[in-house]
Amino acid sequence: MLERELFPIGISQMSLMNRILRELKAAMCMTIRAGTKVEIIGYVDEDDLITKLRYYLSNPEEADQIAATARLRCLNHHTWSKKLAELFEQLDWELLKNRSWSKS
Repeated sequence: MLERELFPIGISQMSLMNRILRELKAAMCMTIRAGTKVEIIGYVDEDDLITKLRYYLSNPEEADQIAATARLRCLNHHTWSKKLAELFEQLDWELLKNRSWSKS
């Protein structure tokens, strides 16, 4: 019953979780850029992560630039007020007007 309510299109919880995990793993490998500036450094495996950590620890100016670019992205796109505005834009207000909010 709960699964049908959460996933009305028939996707099981397990297949949805597997899809999310695959997408997260793929995203971890990516380097994300904002124009010419790097925002996020991904890694493929533990060795790649260690190599990149050593590189950025020995190049703190470059690491600071990436951190500053990522911070700007967060401040410009991922604040509570922006996320709530996006949510309210997507709500179907007509549908909500006719909704009964009682627990029965």
